[in-house]
Amino acid sequence: MTELVQKINRRAKTFKILDDGILVNYSNAHETQEYKISYSDIGNDEIISRSKKDVVLIFLMISMVFNAILITALIGDTYNLSIKTGIIFFFVALVPVFIIGGIYGSEFKKENLKTVSANKPLSFFYRKKDEKNVDDFISKIYEAKKNFLVKQYYKIDDLLPLDTQKFRIQWLYENKYISEEETKFILEEIETQRIIKGSNIWVS
Repeated sequence: MTELVQKINRRAKTFKILDDGILVNYSNAHETQEYKISYSDIGNDEIISRSKKDVVLIFLMISMVFNAILITALIGDTYNLSIKTGIIFFFVALVPVFIIGGIYGSEFKKENLKTVSANKPLSFFYRKKDEKNVDDFISKIYEAKKNFLVKQYYKIDDLLPLDTQKFRIQWLYENKYISEEETKFILEEIETQRIIKGSNIWVS
């Protein structure tokens, strides 16, 4: 699985695993964002955030609806409004409810997110039914990240100082991207290069 697509109502997220990073596309009713995150900028920390519905705001909305019904009934009895006029008046009385709902709509949603640390947003919808797919996909991201970093740094580069090469190998080992045997092997190769270069300088 190199792509994950998530949709909740009018919001959609697409994540694609590339050779050198993750392509993220996020869209809602108002905008679309697309950006790429390099594997070098993705960390190993994960945060699960769980938002709850704003109970106070829900009660406020319910109260406003009941008030609209009450006011419509009182005015209808007082002025003997027709059913059609009463319905129109009722919807007019509900306008504040619609306005508040539009402004604070997100407060009514209970939403779970799982976020992987990165220099740009890397957050996944994390509902109960999403958990396994998201966890599996994040594991794929870590695997692709490991492969990319090993390919980038686990090699002998004649253009780089030997100390820089050793530092990179040590970093790969400390982050558990390569084994102890792989570390010893490449460090011995780097040391051999150092000896050869030193011999060539001495001969010259």
